Amino acid sequence: MRNRVWIIAMFAGILLVVVIRTYLSDQPVSMETWYEGQDITEGSDPLPFDASRYTPAAYPERDEQGNLPSDVYRVYIDAAAAGRFELDVLTEASQSMFATRLPSKEQLRNSVISYRECSGGEELAIYDLAVLRYPPDLRLCPPILFRRERGVWRLSFADMRDYVGHNQRNQWHFRQEKPPAEYAFAFAGWRFDDGGFPQIPR
Repeated sequence: MRNRVWIIAMFAGILLVVVIRTYLSDQPVSMETWYEGQDITEGSDPLPFDASRYTPAAYPERDEQGNLPSDVYRVYIDAAAAGRFELDVLTEASQSMFATRLPSKEQLRNSVISYRECSGGEELAIYDLAVLRYPPDLRLCPPILFRRERGVWRLSFADMRDYVGHNQRNQWHFRQEKPPAEYAFAFAGWRFDDGGFPQIPR
């Protein structure tokens, strides 16, 4: 009798574990939970991951001034086209980066040319981060990174300096082979080679 009770209890315990694991595997996992303990630049390749299990990236909300990230980018480009460097639309870290040396007129002109040549961009956001990304076949159009500071979207040149590089042909790539963890939401399903260059889907 005791053996029968023990066997029944054992099977009940196994069934409970299976039910719990099945339930948890079906639940959406927030990007905060996914980030915890993850280092997207090291170890096994986590991309592409199953984006359906994570908090999806959404179109960004307008900030307290009524702007989208792309609106802020256009303000910067309009100023650059006029030969001005618009510090007010940059993150605090980016302003500090340019505290001792501003971009040259040629660099500003190149920004305008790049903006005009890049099309088909898509804005994605999560929490206070946003990305204006372009199709992976547009190799000369790097992602534009934004942060929302004090309720206002701002360009993050500091993040772009740290995370995005270019080769001799001006093709962009991530410096550490994979998207940085905090901006990975915008690149779910993308593949990157060992140099951090996006791979064009076949």
